[in-house]
Amino acid sequence: WADQPHIISISPYVRERLSGIATGVIHDIDNPISESFFHIERKERKGVIFSAAVISQRKNTLNLIKAFKILLDEGHDAELRLAGTVVEQPYGELVKDYISQMGLGKKVAMLGQINAGQIHEELSIASIFALVSLEEGSPMGIEEAMAARVPVVTSNRCGMPYMVRHGESGYLVNPLDVPDIARRLKNILEDNEMLDSMGRRAHAIALDRFHPSVVAKRTKEVYYKV
Repeated sequence: WADQPHIISISPYVRERLSGIATGVIHDIDNPISESFFHIERKERKGVIFSAAVISQRKNTLNLIKAFKILLDEGHDAELRLAGTVVEQPYGELVKDYISQMGLGKKVAMLGQINAGQIHEELSIASIFALVSLEEGSPMGIEEAMAARVPVVTSNRCGMPYMVRHGESGYLVNPLDVPDIARRLKNILEDNEMLDSMGRRAHAIALDRFHPSVVAKRTKEVYYKV
């Protein structure tokens, strides 16, 4: 890293991690996503919370489920849909045991690994995309949700705060604070106008940062400069 005169960084978080190491010019250019995500037709099913991430301690799946249970306990008609395989078996068992012990089997759907077409379908019906990981660089799932006009609730650490504008395109939460996660999910579900405006704002930001033609143009400009 120290030897490179030019570095393309997918997130200011990467820039921070390279502080004191990289000596060259760092260019911030987000990862691109498929253009198809910008054209997903919204068929929202009120109360659906979608998350796409492997089931692991780092992804903090259990705390998301605990926050979801608070919503149910407060009388919300909601559904949590989790796409992703279990990559840490002991943690996966903890998650499944909690779902079973709390009687959440009919409200939490563990979808396993799904393809791009299925992700499109899940985003089309979702009210919220939630990812409360303990550490992330620049998650593609957040970009895809924003492009699809879905508000995002995500962690206030690492690369995630550089993607979601708190109170505009979604909310940033403390991933270790389960009531905080639940509160922000509830804020969006209880306010249709906020849900719509956050979705529109997320889409506009995604167009400006994550659209493949924009990313290609900015990357090309860096190459010419080099």
